[in-house]
Amino acid sequence: MGRTSSIQRLYELIRNKVIIKNSELIICESNINDTVASALSEKESLPFNVLYRNVQWLYKELYALNRKVLINYFPNF
Repeated sequence: MGRTSSIQRLYELIRNKVIIKNSELIICESNINDTVASALSEKESLPFNVLYRNVQWLYKELYALNRKVLINYFPNF
């Protein structure tokens, strides 16, 4: 799951929960898309507390699956 915001990844995680529960490893991208998207346009940006909340919801759901999770971090310079 990558190249999307945390809230989109959370939606896909819940939508595909049966498939994901049968996996041994979940590979997910870091929350960099959330922070980059908020910096692109002031008009389209979400407040930091909303971005933080969405990331927390995603990681809480990932933790509840009790599966190995690999979070990829791709720095943007």
